[in-house]
Amino acid sequence: MNKKGFTLIELLMVIAIIAIISMILVPNVINMISINKQKSCESLKKNIISATKLYVNENKYDLGFTCDNKTIETIEIPISDLIDTGKLDGEIKNPINDEDLTTEKVEVKFNCQTKQFTYDFNCNNCKCE
Repeated sequence: MNKKGFTLIELLMVIAIIAIISMILVPNVINMISINKQKSCESLKKNIISATKLYVNENKYDLGFTCDNKTIETIEIPISDLIDTGKLDGEIKNPINDEDLTTEKVEVKFNCQTKQFTYDFNCNNCKCE
């Protein structure tokens, strides 16, 4: 007998195989997206700190580090200043929750004894978790 098309059993088997494959792939794809957002967030933090280092290097004498009877001087540099001076481009948004970060600040500490700068960018709404 000459058959045309698929039987119901064959069609159900193909659907079952596709369902099993998608049950394996979907969680892995979601996990990869989450990992990539995390890496993107960490990369953004590194870029912000690198831009701050450039900014401090160019303006270190104008930033007001006096070291009067202190071992560590601390200032905060707004990300908006980094954008205005051209150290960062465009809108700076958190890759995880898409919140605007231009109002956040980078903390710069100057150790008066060792003459070294340290940079810290830990804002309230831009955690890379």
